[in-house]
Order: sequence, then structure tokens, then C-alpha cells
Amino acid sequence: MPTASGCSAATPSSKVLVVLHEDTPQRRADIEAIRLAWKRATGHQSVLWSRQPAEVSF
Repeated sequence: MPTASGCSAATPSSKVLVVLHEDTPQRRADIEAIRLAWKRATGHQSVLWSRQPAEVSF
């Protein structure tokens, strides 16, 4: 069944954004602002942010 974004709940689409930035409080705040804006724009409940190498699977 499609969700509000038009994606099937069983197969949601994913996006990956890689941002290289200085590790400063200001840059972390900037990234957090981007995450919050994306959640508002898309209606997503969560947006993953990894500040270290990670191995993930869905």
C-alpha cells in the first residue's frame, strides 16, 4: 500500500547524502538543521546521521 510519499511501505526509497565538513560545533549544527529541514519537507520520522564509518543493511 503506498504511503503519503507514494512509496510502498514494504519498499521505501532511500537517499544517501555524503557531506564532508569540518568537525566543529557550528558545522554539526548546520548538519542538524539540514536533517530537520529534510524531515519537515518529506514527512520522514527519522534521518540517519553517522559521524564515523558504519556498516549498515536494511
